Amino acid sequence: MEGYFSSIEDRIKEGYFKYYIESGLISSEGLFENNKEEGVWKYYNLGKIWSVQNYKSGELDGLFEAYYSNGKVKRIDNYEKGQFVSGKCFTQNGKDTTYINFRTQPEFKGGEVKLYEYLSKKTVYPKKAQKNNIEGRVVIRFWVDIDGSLVDPEILSKSDPLLNEAALKVIKNMPKWITGKQEGILVKVSFVLPFDFKLDQ
Repeated sequence: MEGYFSSIEDRIKEGYFKYYIESGLISSEGLFENNKEEGVWKYYNLGKIWSVQNYKSGELDGLFEAYYSNGKVKRIDNYEKGQFVSGKCFTQNGKDTTYINFRTQPEFKGGEVKLYEYLSKKTVYPKKAQKNNIEGRVVIRFWVDIDGSLVDPEILSKSDPLLNEAALKVIKNMPKWITGKQEGILVKVSFVLPFDFKLDQ
């Protein structure tokens, strides 16, 4: 990676960034303003342009174009403030074809309502933390693999070790999710969940 941070401690990205794969080929490049993507971002696959995406304050805003390996346009989507507005897909010959969502996010079976029901039932407030009036928020990122299993959990925002461990335990014991897709193909996707531990007053 090449880029600048206005704050190393808080990892706040500022200015133009370039990312590379291990072989040294560029994988993406674009501008950060106050740690959020801004303007045109270009993404590459083995050195060839793969997509061009427009951002505003960290959200997709404007045209999102993806390309075949031969350089022909594969899709043109339009976003507004992070929300999909419209889109078209094309064959390698440039003809209109059936539209497929670019990305479908992974989902807990039953959706968000069932997810938070599960979390409320399975998250155990450690007795020692309660006894010592310890409160806090733990934010965990994990990956939903192509078989729906949750893998590689990591704590993005730590709290007391007791609370960290309680939140991790929930993720590690969670049942499989509905897998995410990219252009109709099952893909491994990251997901972030916050856990708030608050004592009744």
